[in-house]
Amino acid sequence: MANVNDNTLVSVRNLVDHKVVYIVPEEHRRVVFEGFQERKIPAKELRALNYTIGGADLIHNYLCIKSDELREEFNIPSDLIEYDWTIKDIQRVLTDLNSPIEELEDALDFAPTGIREMLVDYAVKWKIPDSNRRRIISKMTGVNVDKMIEFMEIAEEDAGQEETPSQRRLNHTQPTQVGRRIQH
Repeated sequence: MANVNDNTLVSVRNLVDHKVVYIVPEEHRRVVFEGFQERKIPAKELRALNYTIGGADLIHNYLCIKSDELREEFNIPSDLIEYDWTIKDIQRVLTDLNSPIEELEDALDFAPTGIREMLVDYAVKWKIPDSNRRRIISKMTGVNVDKMIEFMEIAEEDAGQEETPSQRRLNHTQPTQVGRRIQH
């Protein structure tokens, strides 16, 4: 194993479509990754992150380190193919009916948490038509994809309907009385 120099800049990519933020107190650094953003980070900072509370979890489940040597150092299995997945891989596994369904099952069993979360989120967002894939995702994650799609469709319908009044509050056919009332 070749050691990576502390000053070596390593490409790191956010695996998910939401922000991932980490703080390395020793380096006085706060780093924000936007969804799917890729940055060059010094190896020293990644090593420090690995030893912070929650840092190893971020490295294993939400950030993709593009250095085989550092992956080995951080105990990320070399055969974890989903660690390098992009949104295109997620789309292929969910929507391409020529993609083997076993690939989806393997991803749900072995992929980093961020990838598994995105498989569920995008299955709902894209309303995947394959009922077998929906069933497998529901069974393996405990999330009922059919119900989530149903709720999303109801929410979309509700958002699309603006409440317009059916009757006027003031009847313009009757003249309005203005001025003083005089008693006889």
